[in-house]
Amino acid sequence: MHPDANGNYPSNPFASSNPLQTIALMKNNESVNRLITGISLDAQLQRSDRSMTRLVGTGGIDFYDLATTVLFPAELQFQAVNKGTSIQGNTHNLNTNYTFSLVNSLRPSDRLSLTTSAGFTQETGDYYNLLNIATQLISGQSNVDQAGALNATQLRTKYQNQGIFVQEEASINEALTLTAGVRFDRSSNNGDVARFYSYPKAGLSWNLTRAGIVGDGLFSNLKIRAAYGQANNVPAYGSKFTSLGISNITGNPGVIVLPQEGQANIKPERQGEFETGIDFSVLQDRLGFVLTYYHKTIDDFLMQSSLAASSGFTTKWVNAGSLRNQGVELGLNARPVKTKNISWTTSLNFWLNRSKVTKLSIPSVPQGSFGYVLGSFQIRGG
Repeated sequence: MHPDANGNYPSNPFASSNPLQTIALMKNNESVNRLITGISLDAQLQRSDRSMTRLVGTGGIDFYDLATTVLFPAELQFQAVNKGTSIQGNTHNLNTNYTFSLVNSLRPSDRLSLTTSAGFTQETGDYYNLLNIATQLISGQSNVDQAGALNATQLRTKYQNQGIFVQEEASINEALTLTAGVRFDRSSNNGDVARFYSYPKAGLSWNLTRAGIVGDGLFSNLKIRAAYGQANNVPAYGSKFTSLGISNITGNPGVIVLPQEGQANIKPERQGEFETGIDFSVLQDRLGFVLTYYHKTIDDFLMQSSLAASSGFTTKWVNAGSLRNQGVELGLNARPVKTKNISWTTSLNFWLNRSKVTKLSIPSVPQGSFGYVLGSFQIRGG
């Protein structure tokens, strides 16, 4: 395994490579530059004794740049066929987001306060990757243009998500809080890029101790709450397109249809969740309990479906049906000891979830396996 006096490494008769030779001669370098930054704006547009209007804005940038250089010299044992390999790649990824909203706080009386907000948001992503793999290297060279064969791959993905939202929140005696709102979203990954899908939400919370319904005694704080809201999950990039790939046909460049069939009418998933619960604390807040029940449905959930080989494709993304998740979450927060010098806090959480496929518009689809011995698993109705 070790080199001789002239620096020549022996071949490993038990494997395709001599690991000591590989460690000594190969190069694998990565250079990463990343910038993550954000900015916020909070401007007061109007103010009076009972009202205030603000312009609130936030934005962020995440820029990622990666340069990869890998060199496997021809003298490596596992390079007997390739006669040396040089890999050079570049990846650039830029994600941006911003949100602007108008927020009005109105206090008509000492017992009632209203908060109204409306605005819009946008997210963009731009991913670019170029990878060059050169083989049959000229001795001593690492540039990809100094090789007998070159294989290049290039990938670029871009998307844009936009949203508009309106929300109203009312607080009565700082004990009863009512919230209602709606959001409209669209995405370039949807089949219909111009359509806005609506997602409403509403919530209620009632603090019985602040309302004076539960007086001082066993409970330090007691609040009941309930909420319902909807959200989306956009399709995967490219799922609506049937893409073409480059192919060499008898020495001539050409294109072939790739095995994933595009779905021009693909829609986003719609997730709706109802949640209710109670929060309370006892013994002067030394013990706190959080009890929650939730019921979540996912309609038009996105899934990759297998196709018959006779169709000319192997897979496609579809809105496959509906799912249901329901369960409970229990939390206990305790502060057994709190003195001037010692503070001890602990928490305990328990959750239980039950899932069910309530509707499936495609045949049962294998999803993976636990290994050849333990078997595979699939998704199906029920």
